[in-house]
Amino acid sequence: MGKFPKSSYRIGVSTLQAVALSVLSGQTAPMTFEDVGQAMGCVTENGGVNEDIVKRVLHSLSCNPKYRVLKKTGPGNPKVVNAEDKFEPNPAFSSKARRFTIPMADLDNLGATLQKVHQDRSYLIDACVVRIMKARKRLGHQTLLSEVAQQLQTFKATVPDIKKRIENLIEREFLQRTEVDGEWTKEYDYLA
Repeated sequence: MGKFPKSSYRIGVSTLQAVALSVLSGQTAPMTFEDVGQAMGCVTENGGVNEDIVKRVLHSLSCNPKYRVLKKTGPGNPKVVNAEDKFEPNPAFSSKARRFTIPMADLDNLGATLQKVHQDRSYLIDACVVRIMKARKRLGHQTLLSEVAQQLQTFKATVPDIKKRIENLIEREFLQRTEVDGEWTKEYDYLA
């Protein structure tokens, strides 16, 4: 339960976010980034603060465009948490929703997550191209691009990404370019 001057809210947060909120809830003066990290117990072996974890937690609570339950003050970009920033409960916070969840970025390696997303999207584009070509047997380049873009609804596929996947399917011998009188046309034939 989060109590603010304007109202009370039922807020869904992760354990680390709850710890940060409880640390800051009784404060009358802003706490520094370092002090919040120490109070949360996010300490490294050499006694410093684990900045990556603390930054993610405080960013989710102070830079979320919809739910800024913490007020961040300090130099630099207001959308980025720095080690010089200070934090306090946001007295001006209000929301129409009485119940909400504040998401937090995954603490795993972000690069690996993005790579996994890119790989999953490649599989989806491949499957879509093969499904279309299996049904049509022969199709022009522009028609294939537009149908793939139209059928993929889970994300917006870009033309360069679709072209890369078509080239990959040609290399893997699922598709081939159509040849007429020794010249390549802008059509593909389904092989598999």
